[in-house]
Amino acid sequence: MWGDKVMTEAAEAGEMLDGLVAEMDARQKTLAALGVANLAEAQAKGSALPRVVVVVDELADLLMQRPESETALIRLAQKARAIGIHLVLATQRPGSDTFPGLLRSNVPSRIALTVRSGQESRIILDELGAEKLLGRGDLLIRLSGRPTIRAHGARVKQGDIKRWL
Repeated sequence: MWGDKVMTEAAEAGEMLDGLVAEMDARQKTLAALGVANLAEAQAKGSALPRVVVVVDELADLLMQRPESETALIRLAQKARAIGIHLVLATQRPGSDTFPGLLRSNVPSRIALTVRSGQESRIILDELGAEKLLGRGDLLIRLSGRPTIRAHGARVKQGDIKRWL
């Protein structure tokens, strides 16, 4: 379908998101025809539907250039997990305009690195704390239904990535 394609233009990324919404709707029909509620159950019944992971590296930039992408992102965040489409959203500017409430409320797990203010921490995690991080790999993780925990990320260099490819 999309494979490992990297899209750098907002229009192209928006079209891909619209295509994923159509794929989500088609997958929901497939699951209904199989009489199952999620991808794992469909695969247990022999379906070959793969998981799809979408990474939006700069959400603020995408929404600034193509505001209509917000609708597709919200629909995917609301319904796509059960049918095997997963979103990873990242932004350097976690403002309420770049991570709107309806989208935020449908993202169950979140990670915050160092932010400038308590307001930005609240936007990402719904609580304070990320503004107090040291900025040397420490981060806060809030998984769905669990308390926020502090963790330390690993530094990955370009050479490390190339060795794994």
